[in-house]
Amino acid sequence: MAHSNHMARKRSLDPELLSAVIDYLPLPIFMKDENSAFVLSNLRHQEMIGRPEHELLGHTTAILISEEDAEQSRMRDLPVLERGEESIVQRDTFFKDGHKTFVETRKARLFDSEGKPYVVGLSIDMSEVRQRESHLRSITASVPVGLVEVTEGKGVTYANDLALNYLHLKDHDEPLKVLLAQLSQGRETFPGEKQKFELTIGVSQENCKRLLVRTSGWIEIPYKAERSAVISLTDLSEVAELRRENNEINRLNLELEAKLKELRDLQDEMVKRGRMEQLGQLTATIAHELRNPLGAVRTSAFLLQRKLQDKNPGTEVQFGRVANGIQRCDDIITQLLDFARVRQLDLKEVSLDEWLAEVVEEECRSLSNALNVFCDLNLGNLKVAMDAARMSRAVINLVHNASEAMLGKAGQPVAGSTDTPTVSVTSRMTERGCEIEVRDNGPGMTPDILKKIREPLFTTKNFGTGLGISAVEKILEQHHGGLDIHSEPGKGATFTLWWPAQSQEQAA
Repeated sequence: MAHSNHMARKRSLDPELLSAVIDYLPLPIFMKDENSAFVLSNLRHQEMIGRPEHELLGHTTAILISEEDAEQSRMRDLPVLERGEESIVQRDTFFKDGHKTFVETRKARLFDSEGKPYVVGLSIDMSEVRQRESHLRSITASVPVGLVEVTEGKGVTYANDLALNYLHLKDHDEPLKVLLAQLSQGRETFPGEKQKFELTIGVSQENCKRLLVRTSGWIEIPYKAERSAVISLTDLSEVAELRRENNEINRLNLELEAKLKELRDLQDEMVKRGRMEQLGQLTATIAHELRNPLGAVRTSAFLLQRKLQDKNPGTEVQFGRVANGIQRCDDIITQLLDFARVRQLDLKEVSLDEWLAEVVEEECRSLSNALNVFCDLNLGNLKVAMDAARMSRAVINLVHNASEAMLGKAGQPVAGSTDTPTVSVTSRMTERGCEIEVRDNGPGMTPDILKKIREPLFTTKNFGTGLGISAVEKILEQHHGGLDIHSEPGKGATFTLWWPAQSQEQAA
C-alpha cells in the first residue's frame, strides 16, 4: 500500500454569494444587535412580517408589534446575548397591520470579528401542525371514552366532555388539581408509567361511578420538546353493557393511540422533509457556484505550471499541493451534489466478492502504509443486482472514514488509537440479504456522537462536510437496504451495509 499526503482545506465564501444564499433560504431569518434592533432580515422574513428590510434596520420589534409584546421579546433576547442560551418559543404573533402567524422562533448568539454579540433568529411556520392538533381534539371529543391529556410540568392540558362528566367536573375552568388528585389516588408514579387500574369516583354514595383507568405513560412530543401522557376512562358501572362494548372500546383505544403516533410521526416527517429540502437546495446552489471558479483555478494552475516548469525548477511541490487542494475541493463539491440529487440507479449484476476485492485494493493505494487492511470474503461467485459505481463510493467512504478515525489526515496514529490500526472488510449472506461489514479498532464513538452521526452536516473532523454517512444511507435506501452503526469508546466502530440479494430482473 502506497503512502499519500492530504492537505487540509481552508474554506471561504464570497460575501455577495453568502448574502444571496441567506436571502433566498426558504426560511425566515433575522439578526438583532445588543439593543434588540434589527440588522438583517432575509426575503422570507420580510414576506412573513410584511415589511421591507430598509424599514426594519435600526428598529426594534416595536415597529411591528405592540410595545408590551416587543418588551417581552427584548427580555427573551437578554439571556441569549449575555449567556449564549438558546431560545425556542412557540406563540401567536399579532402584527400592527392586522395579520397574525403562529410560528416557532429559535434564537442563538453569534459574535462578529470584533467580539460584538448578535441574536440570530430562525422562524418555522407551525400553522399546519396546529390545525392537525385542533382536528385531533375534535375527534377525541366524540369518542365514547373519557380522555385526559397530562403534560409534564403543566398538569392537565385537555379533557373531553365525557371525562369531565365521569369526574363530576362542570367545565374546563375547574381547578386542574382536583382532576389529578382524583386520578392519582396516592400513586406517586402516576401518570409517568403505563398503568391499568379501577377507580371509584363520586360526590356521594348514591352518585358514584366505577371507572377503568388506563394510562399510556410518558410520550415524547419532539416538536414541542416536552412529554405528555394519555389517560382513558371507561365506565364499569353497567357490566353487561361493558361486555358488549368491550371489544369496540379496545379497538377505539388502539386506534386512538395509533392515530396519536401517526400524527407525531407525520409532524416529525414534515419538519424533517422541509429541512432536508432546504439543505438540498442550499448545497446544490453552493456547489454549482463554486465549481465554475474552481475550474478556472485548475486551468490557470495547469497553464502556469507549463510556463514555469523549465524556467523555475523546484516548483513541482507547490503545484502538487495546488492540484491536491483542487481535487479535494472537487471531491467535496461532488459529494454535495450527490447529496442534493436523487439519481436513478444503474443496476447491473455483479460478482459481489470479486467486485469488493477490487474496490478495497484500489482504495488501499491511497491510504497510509501504517494501516492494515484485511478482507474476509464469504459469498463465492454470488451475483447480485446493484449500482456498482454508487456502492463503491459507499464502501470507499466507510474505509476512508475508518482510516482517518485512527490515523487522521497525516497518516500517523491519533490520540486514543491503537499502535496497530486495522480495518477489516467482511462480506456475508444473512436473512435480510447481502451484508458488507467495515470494522476498525480505533478509538470508537461516544453515545452522544453515535446519536448524531447520521445527521447531515454533523462531523467530528475539522476538514469534513458531514455528508458522508448521509450519502451512504441514501445509496442503501435506494437499494431498499440500510446502514447499521455500532460503536463504543475504546472498542472501535462497525458499519454494516445491507440490501436484498436480487437478480437484475427481480430488482427491476
